[in-house]
Amino acid sequence: MAQSIGPRTDDKVFFSSLIDTSLPGLEEIPEAAAKGDFRKARRLFADYVRSTLDPEYFINMPCKVHQNNSITLAGETWRESADRICRNHLVSCSTEFQFGEKIDYFSNPTFNQYKEWTWQLSRHNEWVILGYAYLQTGDEKYAEACAKQFDTWVKQALSPEPRTLNGSMTLCWRTIEAGIRMGSNWQYALHTFYKSPAFTDDIITDWYKSVWEHGERLYNDYRTGNWLLMEMDGLTQIGIFYPVLLNAKQWFNFAVEMLDKQLDLQFYPDGLQYELTTHYHHVSINCYIRLMRVAKAYGVALPDSFLKKLEGTIAFYGKLIMPDFRLPNLNDGTWVKAGNYISEYIDFYPQRKDFTWIVSEGSQGEPPPYNSIALPWSGLMAFRTGWDADTIWGLLDAAPFGRAHQHEDKLSLLIYMNGRLVLTEGGIYAYDDSQMRKYVLSTRSHNTIRVNGMDQNRGLNFKWEDDDIKKESGMIYSINEEYDYAAGLYNEGYGPKAEQFAVHERAIIFLKKPSFTAKPFFIVIDRLHADRINKYESLWHFDVDSLLLEGLNASAAEITILQSGAKDMSAEIVSGQEEPEWQGWKTITSRQGDFQPIPTLRYNWDAASSFMATIFFPSSIDLCPIVSVEASESLEGMKIIFHLRDNSTVTIDEKDYK
Repeated sequence: MAQSIGPRTDDKVFFSSLIDTSLPGLEEIPEAAAKGDFRKARRLFADYVRSTLDPEYFINMPCKVHQNNSITLAGETWRESADRICRNHLVSCSTEFQFGEKIDYFSNPTFNQYKEWTWQLSRHNEWVILGYAYLQTGDEKYAEACAKQFDTWVKQALSPEPRTLNGSMTLCWRTIEAGIRMGSNWQYALHTFYKSPAFTDDIITDWYKSVWEHGERLYNDYRTGNWLLMEMDGLTQIGIFYPVLLNAKQWFNFAVEMLDKQLDLQFYPDGLQYELTTHYHHVSINCYIRLMRVAKAYGVALPDSFLKKLEGTIAFYGKLIMPDFRLPNLNDGTWVKAGNYISEYIDFYPQRKDFTWIVSEGSQGEPPPYNSIALPWSGLMAFRTGWDADTIWGLLDAAPFGRAHQHEDKLSLLIYMNGRLVLTEGGIYAYDDSQMRKYVLSTRSHNTIRVNGMDQNRGLNFKWEDDDIKKESGMIYSINEEYDYAAGLYNEGYGPKAEQFAVHERAIIFLKKPSFTAKPFFIVIDRLHADRINKYESLWHFDVDSLLLEGLNASAAEITILQSGAKDMSAEIVSGQEEPEWQGWKTITSRQGDFQPIPTLRYNWDAASSFMATIFFPSSIDLCPIVSVEASESLEGMKIIFHLRDNSTVTIDEKDYK
């Protein structure tokens, strides 16, 4: 157990120089502090807080309670969660631990010392659950538990001196946790418990001291990306809820200005946040929305740009959603339904019928006014036949590397057909050092090509510049009634040294209205340019019950894969492999240990420059009208011959689709 040393701010400094003692009710504090009568000063200060805090608007704002499976146990009711928390039986990152009389906020009981467990324990999500239980029952044990846990934490977790540690070099005071505490959890607890007997004069005073330390931390040691947005959300809310602190107005103005600038610095013109993940896109938007709710409730003005610019970032969800209304798992993203996110914002945009349509899953409103759509800055192309349940959907990822939470997955493809996501990927996994985490980050867990047994390595030479947000990705695309076309390039190297063994070009033709009797289907054209012979490995991950391989072709009940075949190409199906490296897996959730094997089609061949075409058709092989496919390359582009089941042939020329 760490020595009890917090809060860092002592009574003399706090009462003499950090609060506005000119406010009614605080006039006697300077004299009490000068005499060293800090008990009286604490009483006067706590009485002021109890008489001026206005909880009504805050408590009535939407608040997620008991919806985070990383801090609750499966099947728990909110009451069971609250009672467990009262016993110091806590859950962080989906791993539970029973503490004794006091919580050790520096502990780590995970089997592999998963750092996020300790860090996220100091987010204090539990206090929201305790607050909800208190509001529902009036039982003082919940207030007592929160007060005790706060007292334990504030005494253990000595805040860093400003500018002495970067945002992550501390177990209890990472700046992301400081922002989350101030942006939600602490505010909910304070507005719930402040009049409870458990929140004594000492607890309230130490609470405000710690809030001041949070303000200094966030004002001086902020980071970048979604961390910065959470940090500034928290700092702004300190400015709104703690005007008694002398720096509150300065912090508020600074944070609002910073958030306003980030709307241009972090969001591409086509709407996606620059980390290029569906999850952290939501995290980023939510920082603004939560602040806007607080500001609206308390009559605080925010820039008009918040509401106006956020509309485009929310509309982004509709551009990528799959037919089951889920979002694709981009980078450290999520497969969650888009409506789960948009429902948190929709009241700000009642005029958006497409938002209503997504939230209601098609029962109200109207679908977006497009089918397929390209995002030229984000480098994504969503292929779509329509908006009904039978829609065929695909997504090409020709995106830049992204600002953070990146996967080495350029030119990967996802396909949804026959009512399910058929061509999938590894997903997102806990941020630990496991083989599964390394797998989901790597090229080998995505649907693209490896070279010489090595993954893409954009990260080695990556450097983000502010102007990058204005640059288009370089993706080529075309959309019309009969077909869609999109193409991208990977030329940033493979392996630990990012060596330029080969350059990979990939083009997708989505034939929505084939010239022969057939459902819409995908043609994937791959070209590899090299001046030496390499070992190539093309990977396709399938979320199907079984995948049958016959020669170079493969099939399942939902899909048929036909391969043109590079010279001397071989094919195999891999599932649940751990040696010599992990292959053939997908995550179920992001929790540790929550993953399962899936069939992965792997093509291998040796060549210098090489080309091939792969067909993905939405039916089993016996119902697919195409029997085989041939590809030939010329200076003008690739020609693809389809041999049909009726013994006829159809030839298409790539140059006609660009």
